[in-house]
Amino acid sequence: MDRFASENYVWYCPECNVELTRGDDAVACEDPAKCPNTEDWGGDACGYIVHTECHGVAKERRRSQ
Repeated sequence: MDRFASENYVWYCPECNVELTRGDDAVACEDPAKCPNTEDWGGDACGYIVHTECHGVAKERRRSQ
């Protein structure tokens, strides 16, 4: 098994310390009205994968075996 395969990683929010499901509670930030980083992006949404609850940028971490 390839240890770098995507199924060996999970999305999580480091701010809330919870695992996330992409497309459910981890989504691409595409709405400038909801993005707290709009000013830094010239009025656009940041485009990062973010936690829907806190808008923290989601990270990938290795799934524990």
